[in-house]
Amino acid sequence: MLGLVLDCPECGEQHFFDWDLLRGNLKQMIEKGQPQVHEPAFHPDPADYVSWDYARGYVDGVIDTEERR
Repeated sequence: MLGLVLDCPECGEQHFFDWDLLRGNLKQMIEKGQPQVHEPAFHPDPADYVSWDYARGYVDGVIDTEERR
């Protein structure tokens, strides 16, 4: 997995974020209250990205597994 794919409510297209770009966007939103401007990925392969719901479910599964140990 290279990162996340999010459906944009403003333009109706999918936006692909690699982990470093996503981390930078989240950090700026926390520190400054607004996301940074970004360039869309150049010809991303959708198979390399997962949805936010998939990633969240994966993390929840990892946390549940660790808590049961």
